[in-house]
Amino acid sequence: MKSPIVLLSDLLIDIGRFDPGVRGLDRDLITIKSRVEEEGNGFLTVALPSFGKAFDRALALRRLSPIEGFGTLRRGVIPRLFSGMTSELFDTTTGILKENPNLSIVKSIRQVCYLFKKLQLPQKNERKLDSQAKLKFWKTDEAIPLHTVDDRLVRHFQRVCTYILPNLEKDFEGIQYKNGPGAVAEKVFSNGKWRKIYEEITTSDFDVDQLGLDGLFLWEQKCLNQASLQQNAPNRLARLVTVPKSSTARRTITIEPVLHQYVQQGLNDLLRKEISRCKILSQCLALSDQSKNQELALEGSRTSEWTTLDLSSASDLLSCIAVKRTFWKHASFTEKMFRCRTVAIDDGKTHRTMEKFGGMGNALTFPVQSVVFAMLCIAAITDDLRREPRFRDVVRAARNVRVYGDDIIVRTSHFHQVVAWLEAFGMRINHDKTFSEGFFRESCGVDAFMGVDVTPIYLRLDPSSKLDPTSQVKLVETSNSLWENCYYTLSQALISNKKVRYFRNLPLKTRDDGFVGLTNRWNARTYNSWSSRYQRPVTRAFSVRSKKFRDELDGYPALLKSLTTPLIGRAPDNLKKVSRKYSTMVVSTIN
Repeated sequence: MKSPIVLLSDLLIDIGRFDPGVRGLDRDLITIKSRVEEEGNGFLTVALPSFGKAFDRALALRRLSPIEGFGTLRRGVIPRLFSGMTSELFDTTTGILKENPNLSIVKSIRQVCYLFKKLQLPQKNERKLDSQAKLKFWKTDEAIPLHTVDDRLVRHFQRVCTYILPNLEKDFEGIQYKNGPGAVAEKVFSNGKWRKIYEEITTSDFDVDQLGLDGLFLWEQKCLNQASLQQNAPNRLARLVTVPKSSTARRTITIEPVLHQYVQQGLNDLLRKEISRCKILSQCLALSDQSKNQELALEGSRTSEWTTLDLSSASDLLSCIAVKRTFWKHASFTEKMFRCRTVAIDDGKTHRTMEKFGGMGNALTFPVQSVVFAMLCIAAITDDLRREPRFRDVVRAARNVRVYGDDIIVRTSHFHQVVAWLEAFGMRINHDKTFSEGFFRESCGVDAFMGVDVTPIYLRLDPSSKLDPTSQVKLVETSNSLWENCYYTLSQALISNKKVRYFRNLPLKTRDDGFVGLTNRWNARTYNSWSSRYQRPVTRAFSVRSKKFRDELDGYPALLKSLTTPLIGRAPDNLKKVSRKYSTMVVSTIN
């Protein structure tokens, strides 16, 4: 069993190897042990990440201030904990960042602070966190109707939005509706979704040949015209649930009705395709590629020319009116989006009507919010022109913006104008994760300082707890990531954990191999057997696969699935057996 303190001890050994001249690491470990004994694991999952946030802010402001909850050295601002490392970066008296800080130490401090930030410990107060997350969901929802926007800003915003997505409504005939991989409100799986979809469209006079939205609209009207919302709850409501975000918070997810998500997935694909074709949005949006945001974060940390912004409760504050203003030139598409939008939510206690456009669970929420936020930034930049923006003005402004969901990057010269516009339209800036000064930037999972990637590796699973096969694979992947970042002692500690009982004597593998193994710098593979069939050396190893359950589909539901699901990637027995998420088994493979 590897306790968190043992893992931290291994990490500090690696840090001492990176910078042998750093003093006080043994003392730091003693301090951490004593505080964990007094405060429990909350010190590792809450207090240390708070230290890390204050450290990040100090890097951005180029000055370290006393950190709440941590004592400082005499006649100075340097905290006693990690004083040996922080004194290498900041002046011990004034706290000002030194001229040429040691970037290795910057990454080491962040790694030790954030290692346990996302650790999923047994939730003793899970009900409380679940209630807090749902309460926040509804509080932000109640604030949406109370917000008003200046008419001048609205006119300018809609003028800018006239230039985007010119061909959005020309490809409706080619929309391919489909099922998503997630859960649905009716609590059916895979083939059961097709049975339910067919049942819904036939009971609402749906024309099977259309496979479109007319049937959905009739079905919605049928439900709305009946006596009460409560009577039709099982058919029309999305379920509001929460999933772990960290050891101290949970995230709200809306689980959509099956027919709604079926249509949402098709519109989602259409919108993404048109974004990539749009001469304006393609300049600032790449919804399947975070690397462009990450590259700009690194460049911004080096030159300070780019600012990274983060929005708080972004999807929860996205109002329907903001979406309609953005897509006002595309009335048919907007109508279809709102037809498949789930209005009523079952949060486990009551049924309530939602004001926001959609929760995280609606397949359209992510691309729609990305478009809305991008256009708000572009409108803010063109507002400086003090005249009606032309097409070339909007294109030029789009080159100064990069958006991925609620991660926004803008040129630093436009930062204040963009913030003012976002707040004017009801958005809230997360100032803890917004960086416009200094040489620290954060966007799309990359933390950058002075042009160097200083992103920590998070340990998301407790190695001392019982681990299923999937969790064990994730622990091996974390070990590989640590090894690639030269944390050899900590990496070995994870992989030698007794809880990883399925995978012993793991072979070396290349980064493209699909089995469980250890990565290496030479991209080499361990061959441990000979194949008489292929007459070549092979690797015998283990992999994790989803368990299959019998779930036969026939008749018109099977025809509907066959006609609308791509043949490539479809299992030969997909009409008889289906895989279920989170049900896994370990199998032996030959590669």
